[in-house]
Amino acid sequence: MRESIHALNRESGEFKNSRLEFDDLLESFRGKKILMSLMTTRNSEIKNEVHISAMDMTPFQNQLDLFADEIKLWNDRKIFLVIPTLEKIESTKKILTRSEIDISRLEFIQGYLRTGFELPRAKISVVTEKDIFGRSKQKISRRIRGEKISSFSEIRAGDYVVHSTHGIGKYLGVETLEVKGLHKDYLKIQFAGTDRIFVPPEQISTLQKYLGGDGKVPKLSKIGGGDWARAKSKAQSAVQEIAGDLLRIYAQRETAIGFAFSPDNDLQRDFENAFPFEETPDQLQA
Repeated sequence: MRESIHALNRESGEFKNSRLEFDDLLESFRGKKILMSLMTTRNSEIKNEVHISAMDMTPFQNQLDLFADEIKLWNDRKIFLVIPTLEKIESTKKILTRSEIDISRLEFIQGYLRTGFELPRAKISVVTEKDIFGRSKQKISRRIRGEKISSFSEIRAGDYVVHSTHGIGKYLGVETLEVKGLHKDYLKIQFAGTDRIFVPPEQISTLQKYLGGDGKVPKLSKIGGGDWARAKSKAQSAVQEIAGDLLRIYAQRETAIGFAFSPDNDLQRDFENAFPFEETPDQLQA
């Protein structure tokens, strides 16, 4: 939390006026039932100490017979299985049932946890997908290079950006300017030559990250020049051509004779479950 506060401080001058100091943040925790480790409480007063006996979860590496044996040893415990999606919970139930594991002993929870753990004194075992099968789904970042920028924290000084009106520029950082007696932070963008613009925070959506290839340094656009307008026009023509090709392809697909596949079986579901990433909405629809 302390590092996040300092990062926001550097990137947004306006944040300085509204942020809590770290000690104020700790003070706001007083009176609340929040468990904090000693690593984070060196500036606060400790009234109670709680000692927790915890153990790492055994990796079963898809050996479900070993997992079944362990469940029998946990006969006096609550057993929680943390699985990322509802679909995965259902498929995991089927896999465990086929292996003759009594799933009535297990409580399934939808959520993300890297690995499980045991709390012997509390008689609790928490198991993850990775603990059972030897792998877990990885979340894929949905942000794509070239997407519009929505906050200061998404770009750093030296990054190349694309302005919707002026073209390719280089982000130089945040600069505070006085306009009509008011001090305000602006994003400073360098273009070709000595051309520069200052983008107010409320117009940050006019910028997006430059999408380049092979690490080449892009040529900066000249404000008011025709190069950027011509480049946009050329790109629009290319998009229209691709759209025409797609329309023709989909028209051909509509008239083509399809093939009806048999319903999914256990072998296919096991194959799908081995996919190491959390599916995107488009993948699930396909």
